[in-house]
Amino acid sequence: MPTVGDPEARAKAAAQARLAFWRTLGNASDDVLTPLVGPALLGGARWPTRPTWRAITRNGRTAIASDALSDPWDDEYGIGFGLELWIESDGLVPVPIGSWLLAAVQEVSYTCAGHGGVRKLIDELGVISIEVSGRAFPPELHNQHGRVGVLMNVPTDDVPSWITLPEGRARVVPLTVLTKRELDFVVERGDAGRIELARALAASPTGFRSRLDRDSVVG
Repeated sequence: MPTVGDPEARAKAAAQARLAFWRTLGNASDDVLTPLVGPALLGGARWPTRPTWRAITRNGRTAIASDALSDPWDDEYGIGFGLELWIESDGLVPVPIGSWLLAAVQEVSYTCAGHGGVRKLIDELGVISIEVSGRAFPPELHNQHGRVGVLMNVPTDDVPSWITLPEGRARVVPLTVLTKRELDFVVERGDAGRIELARALAASPTGFRSRLDRDSVVG
């Protein structure tokens, strides 16, 4: 049976390529945020490697990127789930650990790993939405179930759409935290509502960036 090479070396090469990419966008931390115990050991979805996220500051704002969804699997060449996530505040978030910013990107990351086909959905639909736990967010953003909406892949020129890795290209997917009115809008209108909302957000002063006190861009 043909070998695919040293898994550890392949994962390290992917991580180095991503770090170089993040550093073209801002001041990327040398340290990564990672759970002490991998989700697979707790009954969660398997990742190509250990889940990690990286904080990046730029232009007076804080961003957090997932940093392992596109790692290669140890038994096949490729780019894992084929995407990485990027969420950016509209200001500095001094302590990412425990912040709403990290809570959002972590939960969406775990959902991407559990679903497995999110990259394909985005390739097909362009924009998709997801709900995350509202625990880290103010009540005014919650729907009737205590959940908060996140829109995936709002168009932006601020973040490139692709990372080139040693074993392929991974999509970079921006995340935008929604107001309650915006979440209700996409629930009511489906795919057409998501596209309309993404266009409105892209044209707004904050663009794809997230803030907790933002006015809704839909009526």
